Amino acid sequence: MIGTSQTEICNLALDHIAQRPITIITDPLSTQAIVCNRKWNIALKETLRAADWGFARVTVALAESGTFDPAANGYRYAYVMPVECAALRIIFNAYTTDMEKGEKYERAYDPTNNEELILTDVEDAYAKYTYIVTDVTLFDPSFVTSFGYRLAAEIVVPLIGKEDTASDMVKLFTSSLSDAARIGSYEGEQKTVSPNLFVDSRG
Repeated sequence: MIGTSQTEICNLALDHIAQRPITIITDPLSTQAIVCNRKWNIALKETLRAADWGFARVTVALAESGTFDPAANGYRYAYVMPVECAALRIIFNAYTTDMEKGEKYERAYDPTNNEELILTDVEDAYAKYTYIVTDVTLFDPSFVTSFGYRLAAEIVVPLIGKEDTASDMVKLFTSSLSDAARIGSYEGEQKTVSPNLFVDSRG
């Protein structure tokens, strides 16, 4: 969304709860700016997790863990969780037939190496996931709309103490996700790459 800034998104959220706009998000003298800044990352991650946003969608080949034994958990393979993963959508490989559901997997934590893992029986696995995009200039309009409501739900209680308004913002956030999914389907965002391409790429 060209021209969108963090301050503009904060002002969108503030407008939803009838609060005065801020001049800049880093204003140390503005209570609104301080609260928006404090709640920004929480609302951002929650909005990213809430839908399979096209602008934040990543598909990568997974790297196997060199130390973790997946057999203890009943699986054949242990893969390292992709960096900056907000929400893991599906695990698949070149032979996956249902690209909507993907393959069975389980998330696990490796305390020895302090890393999150993906356990599965899928060989040469790929992951489709939502990346934690922090560059606001990459946000699409539907995401900005949803994000504005989610941020408003986070800031309304610290600013004016109205929990019922927070509930209203969550409802509007949920409704906006339905609209975003509908718009995304028009733009082809739900289409996935044919698994045969991965077979071809390996020769």
